[in-house]
Parts: sequence; structure tokens; C-alpha cells
Amino acid sequence: MEAEIGMKKKSLNLKSIIVISVLLLFSNHYTYAEKKYDFTKYCFSGRPVNHVIFNDNTPLYEWELKALNLTIVEKVFNRAKNGGGFYKKNYPSWKDWYHKSYWKTAFGYGIYDYGREEAKGNSIYRPYGIEFNDGSFSIGFTGDDVKYGDDNWKTLSGSNWGISTEIYAGQIFFDKNGRPVAIVSTDPLTGAFGSGWSYLYDKGKWEYESKDDWDNRRFGDNTESLDHNAPKFLKSSTGIMAKIFYSILHSFV
Repeated sequence: MEAEIGMKKKSLNLKSIIVISVLLLFSNHYTYAEKKYDFTKYCFSGRPVNHVIFNDNTPLYEWELKALNLTIVEKVFNRAKNGGGFYKKNYPSWKDWYHKSYWKTAFGYGIYDYGREEAKGNSIYRPYGIEFNDGSFSIGFTGDDVKYGDDNWKTLSGSNWGISTEIYAGQIFFDKNGRPVAIVSTDPLTGAFGSGWSYLYDKGKWEYESKDDWDNRRFGDNTESLDHNAPKFLKSSTGIMAKIFYSILHSFV
């Protein structure tokens, strides 16, 4: 009888060790206290996404993207990465680009216009991203892309995503390390009046910014993501000749 009790105690201890080990393994990836994952449901589900990595260079799984509110971002990023790739714009960083950009212009060169073209491509090239001088970059999206996930920015105050249509368009910014920084979007009418919606990434989620001066107010001289633990999105390289051609083309607009 004592032997049986001893065996049960050893078995219980072994199970406890296994559970604790699994929890520690995943806590090394992401340590925000407010995140409460259902490990029994997610530990062995989904697939690794090799172009999105943690600080220790291990890839995220699909459920981790969902937990970090990056499902839509990953889908849009992947479209640009596997589409036209990334082409140079002569701006110091994403911050300078945002600061000097209008929401919408009559000539088609505002945040709305670039975002829509990056997302859809045109008769010359496929969906693409813009890379700035410091290695930071942007990708484009339309309102139709919100169907890809339930990232929290869809339901934040001021987002107005009740109607998910392509009338909305904008850009998603990443810093030089590939970490998400901000989502900016508008529609033609709102943009023409000089307004849009902005969301900043911090602590594993998006937060709504009601004023357009967030670039200087929240970042100062810094250009890196507010979330230094955020995953990194890895760009792929476009063919050398195509990259030269498109970079020259984009330098004129």
C-alpha cells in the first residue's frame, strides 16, 4: 500500500514538472503579465510562421500571432513580401515619411493613396512595401483586409470598422528591426478633410491615438517600436534588377 502511494506521488510530481516546463518555455517568448494563454488549447496547435520571429530568433505560431493582435498584419505583410517585395524611398525613416505625408491628396500621393496602391498593386507591379533609409518600412492595406483576423484595433474607439470595405485604406509601419510601430488609415472623404485613424503598438496590442501629432509626442527622437519585445517581421529581397527598376520608378513620385 505504501509503495502504491509512493508511486502516485512520483507520478504526480513528474506531471507537475512537465506542466511547469511547458509554461516556462512559452514564458521565455512573451512575458507580459496581462496575457493569459490557454496552454491546453494552443501549445500544440497551428503552424510556425518563419518570417515572424521572437527576440531569440524562434518563429511564432499562428496562435501567438492571434494572442499578440498581429494576425491581420502578418497576412498583409506576407502579401507584400511574396508579391512585389520592398522598394526604396529616400526618407530617413517611417517617422519622416508619416510626418511629411498628407492623409489624402488630389494627386494620389497621400497615406490613403499609397496604402491602397501598396495593398493592391497596379498594372506594372504586384502588392509591395516601401523601405526607408534606416531599414524601417511600410506595407499597405484596405478595409477589406480586416477579414483576416480579430486584432484588437478593429474594435477600438474611433475605428469605425462596422463596415469592412475597401473604401478604407492606409499603411502599417515597422521600425528598422522589423517590429510593428503603427497603423494609419482613412477613407477618401475623411482624408480629404485632413483626418484619419491611428493605432500604436505597445505591450502586445494596439491603442487608439486621436491626435495626428503622435509621432513626435509619443516617440520624440526615437523611431523604434514602443514595444521592444514585439516580434520582428523579416523582409525578403526582391530580384536585383526588378528592385533597381522599381526603386527608380518610385523615386519620381
